[in-house]
Amino acid sequence: MKKHGFCPLQTRTDYGTENGIIAGMQCYFLSEDNAPFSGELAHSYGPSTRNQKIENFWSHFKRSCSEWWIQYFKDLVDSGDVDIDNAIYRECLWFCYNGILQKELDEMRKYWNTHCIRQSRHETVGGVPDILFHLPEQLGAFDCSVIVPRAKILEMEEKCFSETDANVFQEYFHYIVDEEELHYPTTHTEAKNLFDQLIIFAM
Repeated sequence: MKKHGFCPLQTRTDYGTENGIIAGMQCYFLSEDNAPFSGELAHSYGPSTRNQKIENFWSHFKRSCSEWWIQYFKDLVDSGDVDIDNAIYRECLWFCYNGILQKELDEMRKYWNTHCIRQSRHETVGGVPDILFHLPEQLGAFDCSVIVPRAKILEMEEKCFSETDANVFQEYFHYIVDEEELHYPTTHTEAKNLFDQLIIFAM
């Protein structure tokens, strides 16, 4: 069911491993839709070189965010502070840093969705992504939303649920933080301090 008009709903990605999940979910969500691009046709693969806008974004993301973190964690491993082959170390890293990393990712997402995209001759629609998505009528476009049954969404959430989010290591680290009255980190320095303390308890 569409809110305004009738238009294709096909997603397109490169052949990255993580995109297999996106492809599967898209096809499943539209498996009962009557649009031209439904079921197996709801997703297509192609080379990422044709998507210059998102490739430009990844370049910006690397320079302004991820490159620093990659080097930071590499330094922790090279200095011997982290044994990446040890599951306890990996779980402790995730526990201490995932909130900080998620905050930076959310800020980057906000930046991308609120910046202005220039129109180009390559069929790129100009405008602010959030406005283009929520108010397509302003540019004479259509809202192609499809109502997906809640049961399907819950089913996909269950299948994609990461065991890391509720495994025994994470529960144990939460327990130690509460018992020892430690503080959840808000900076990479605080995260490293917490990591050093938790590793002592865990090992």
